[in-house]
Amino acid sequence: MMPNNVEHYMNPFLLRNPYKSDSSINIWWARNRKGFAIILRMKEFFGINELVKKATTIDDQKQYWLVRTRSGMYYNHFLAGNYIAIGYNEVSLDSIILLPESDKVATKILKERIKDIYPERKNNKYAVSQLMKFVRGIKDGDIVMIPSENSYFLSLGIVEGSAYEVSYTSDTDCPFKKRIRVRWVLPNRKKYKLHPKLQLLLASQHILSDITKYAVYIDSLMHDFYIKDEEAHLVLRIQTEGDVTLDDFCSINAIPSLVEDFCTKNGIPFQKGDIVMKIQMESPGSLRLTGKSFTILLLLGLFTVSLSGGGVHFKHENGNTEFSIQTQGLLKAIGDYLDKDADRELTNSAIRAVDSMKISSPKDIEVPEMLLEKRNEAREKN
Repeated sequence: MMPNNVEHYMNPFLLRNPYKSDSSINIWWARNRKGFAIILRMKEFFGINELVKKATTIDDQKQYWLVRTRSGMYYNHFLAGNYIAIGYNEVSLDSIILLPESDKVATKILKERIKDIYPERKNNKYAVSQLMKFVRGIKDGDIVMIPSENSYFLSLGIVEGSAYEVSYTSDTDCPFKKRIRVRWVLPNRKKYKLHPKLQLLLASQHILSDITKYAVYIDSLMHDFYIKDEEAHLVLRIQTEGDVTLDDFCSINAIPSLVEDFCTKNGIPFQKGDIVMKIQMESPGSLRLTGKSFTILLLLGLFTVSLSGGGVHFKHENGNTEFSIQTQGLLKAIGDYLDKDADRELTNSAIRAVDSMKISSPKDIEVPEMLLEKRNEAREKN
């Protein structure tokens, strides 16, 4: 029987806390090496705590914005200059910043101000709305998306800081003076490769649009393994440009079946019903798995790493020699299981699915696992 406080060690979101010695745990572990041992080994030696800490955690309060580039005219300016911008130059940034805190009052005052500056404009309400969103709505850490001409390319970036104003723009620069700094993390992504719902949102012609309701598709574009709103998300990217057969698609279920068997053999609780899969089945496309169990999603990702090419490589400090972390740690445990203990038919089905759909290894799992393995290797030598 497991100790009463075992849930503390099993809950992936409580694993952030450093492990503290507990005699009841140690006694139970000593008596149940085939069961609970793998949990503590994963937690201590394999660094589950550190993997949790290194996993990208996305703030569920951040917002997402689509910023137009004047039909692509200023798309390259935004990218090269690391900013987004908005017009209405005659309305200074300070005049907006110094407005009353109440949005209702500020909107009323700004509307009258714009009416005086642009008497020929009929829709002052629109200008007010766009300026207020730009200056007050967009926050540090928010995500922005900009489209090129005809929206053929899209770039995604992270807002850094608040709005600022330049006093001068050259003839070759974007003339808009009110700007916000952006660090572009996914530049020039082709529109046709995006999720269909992201493609549809481009129908909006507003200068600035709040697209936070599409956050799940944007998050999955920027990351392939992350935690948000107390759920873990794993994105398996389908790279094939060809058709996917029904047999190959159904074979993907072999991966969670292998993980379930691995967990059963090592005393790790596994509930397949806890994992929800969302599918974008165009080619290329993606499989997005979501669940409360960080450990199970992590294992699904690591099994995919093992099945899709045999390990993660990194260069030695001298820059010449490459080593594979497949020979150490958790990936070795998974590799040994696949080689010796796993059902051959299941393993072959999983490999066929990964190979035929060209499912790529989750990069957000490869990097922290690599770092942990280097640390463990160094520790074993000392």
